[in-house]
Amino acid sequence: MDHSGSVQRKIDFTNATTVNWEKMSEVERRYKMLKNLIGMEIVQIDLLDHHLICAHDLYVQMFGNNDYTQVQTQTGDDELDCYVQTEEVDKETIWTQIPYSDPQGWGIVNISNGTDYRERFNIDDFEIEHFKVTHFEMEKFRKFISIAGQVFIDIMQSSSNDATKLSLEYRTSLKFSTGYSKFSLGKLVNSAKVTTILHRENQLFVAFYVEQTPNDDIINRSIIVEFDICIPHSPQKILLCNNEVRCLCTSPDGTSAVFVGLASWIIISCLISTNFFFFSLLCGDVNLIQTKFKKL
Repeated sequence: MDHSGSVQRKIDFTNATTVNWEKMSEVERRYKMLKNLIGMEIVQIDLLDHHLICAHDLYVQMFGNNDYTQVQTQTGDDELDCYVQTEEVDKETIWTQIPYSDPQGWGIVNISNGTDYRERFNIDDFEIEHFKVTHFEMEKFRKFISIAGQVFIDIMQSSSNDATKLSLEYRTSLKFSTGYSKFSLGKLVNSAKVTTILHRENQLFVAFYVEQTPNDDIINRSIIVEFDICIPHSPQKILLCNNEVRCLCTSPDGTSAVFVGLASWIIISCLISTNFFFFSLLCGDVNLIQTKFKKL
């Protein structure tokens, strides 16, 4: 058997479909907003008393039973048959155009024998008013419109506000997800790279090295952001270093201090358990500088 054809066969992935993880994350976030804002309730309806909604079915029920006649009858005797007309044929003009243009608003001109349409069709005023009620007069529908409108407003506002904040976003909810993989400084900088990440329980430290920014005070410096992974869009602390961060670690309890190693072979310790930050600049075993900064 010649396998040369299958060996030389190639698969071109140039136009293969790809998954946009950012779009999937945005759709999941908007779904959570919509689910939390709109409250669903259980409604029970008796099908026997349920009114027809379709306009065509309503016409068939209310105005489609006229002009019925009994053509003939058989008495049971083979030698005798009789033709019987039980009622006169009523001629009426009925519209199927919506909205209706007649005074009653129901698309019927007249009843030939002078009988009122309520008596003829056994219709109560309550049933007629039920079908004449517009959707915007329904309390539940107005509530839904107001809530849905607020949802769209929140989505549009959040889309513009998220671009200006430090953010930690979940990439996807699928089982093969790499987890929290998107880190952003928003409009604060034009270009930055992540140099170090430290994860401990619910704490996540991310070090950004700022390469390009309109703010000259932070260019070629590192920004260390502490996130609580349960609150990804609200940083807990923000630290600024004068050089590129290569490594970092925390104290054994994870809350009292942070130790940072810079590209210039300098180690910085930060005491964060009190109302003030104590920064110690160390080179080897010698303590060179110690400063005190108040928390922002």
